[in-house]
Amino acid sequence: MDRIKDLELGDSLSLTQVTELGSRDYTIKGQPHVDPSLFRIEATVIEHPDGKLFTVTKKKQRTASQKTTYHRNRYTMLRVSKIDVNTV
Repeated sequence: MDRIKDLELGDSLSLTQVTELGSRDYTIKGQPHVDPSLFRIEATVIEHPDGKLFTVTKKKQRTASQKTTYHRNRYTMLRVSKIDVNTV
């Protein structure tokens, strides 16, 4: 997921905004999110990796000006430790 700046390695958090939950046999889809009373998901932060390097080139027409910049997206990698699905 996208980088969450407030978290350190080893911190745990509870996920509440989930768009889809389930397995091959049974799936719950949200409109846009699944109701938080139906599930409980706990995850642990294991890494803050950088994404791949993107090159952005800007040119102006009919001139010799050209500008190249680079950037990387930053991510937070989570390990899901517990998933509980409540029956309705």
